[in-house]
Amino acid sequence: MGDNLVTYIAYDILGNSSTCSFTVSVEDLDAPTAICETYTVASIPQEGFVDIDAFVFDDGSYDYCGLEKYEVRRMTDGCDNDDQFFGESIRVCCEDVGNEIQVVLRVTDVSGNTNECMVMLEVQDKIPPTLIEGLPDITVSCEYPIDPNALFVFGSVVNNVAERDTIL
Repeated sequence: MGDNLVTYIAYDILGNSSTCSFTVSVEDLDAPTAICETYTVASIPQEGFVDIDAFVFDDGSYDYCGLEKYEVRRMTDGCDNDDQFFGESIRVCCEDVGNEIQVVLRVTDVSGNTNECMVMLEVQDKIPPTLIEGLPDITVSCEYPIDPNALFVFGSVVNNVAERDTIL
């Protein structure tokens, strides 16, 4: 890459020589080849969000002169509004659970050429809920008509201990 000096030396049968020098400029004008995982699954940890690095979505992108960086962005709004701009990672959170999110991976080579590919990201929550001990017992008559679609009449389920006392 860059300017390279090339010198030719020609000799005749008697050993006389002549030289000619010129500069050859080598440029990388070709975009890298971006190869994405077609479908990726991310699990939300206990904290309720996770940052996923751009290279996680890569499936063998390459460039003959070398890759310099990987960037990623979401196609739609998410937990962090900055994720619609290219960066080193994107954030997924509880609001994304059960959704498929379209993600763009951008690869950049050492000459600044870029290429992009798309990934579908499914966000899952595999952490089971935690039962809180010490909740009051409820006695319900066997004759009470129970509607499985209206169990809220017995109380509410909450996600954290701070909300428990205000709901029950």
